[in-house]
Amino acid sequence: MVKNCITASCVVFKGAKVLLHRHKKLNKWLYPGGHVDENEIPTDTAAREVLEETGYRVRLVGARPLGFRGDENAVEYPMPIATLFETVRLSTGTHMHFDLVYLGVAEGERAAVSAEESQDFVWITEKDIDTLDTFGNMKAVLRYAFSASRGMVQ
Repeated sequence: MVKNCITASCVVFKGAKVLLHRHKKLNKWLYPGGHVDENEIPTDTAAREVLEETGYRVRLVGARPLGFRGDENAVEYPMPIATLFETVRLSTGTHMHFDLVYLGVAEGERAAVSAEESQDFVWITEKDIDTLDTFGNMKAVLRYAFSASRGMVQ
């Protein structure tokens, strides 16, 4: 049975580098992300997953086309840089992830990461993308993230 899921991910920058972790089930380098929990909004999911999977707090950045900061009825959040419908094949079955991918900036020092999460991390530059053991769509998003981050990531 195929399971459809809404997920949120974050390409995390620190200067001109991006943080990746080796996913324990997929054994590939990925940016952090995961399933949107009940009563959670995708931007909160992206920030939570970054903290859980890497130990970093993250500030999400991105376009806000309306320039709208909010009133009593609505607040404009940073837009994802990509929206992907991904097929994820696991030993437990196939998941279809509708993934909202955000840009973020790591803030502060890295905290400890739970033993259930990956303990294998790497900071990469744009030049490292082609050498990564990851999926093609991941490489495409990383290339775009480096391009999109110029002027947005401080």
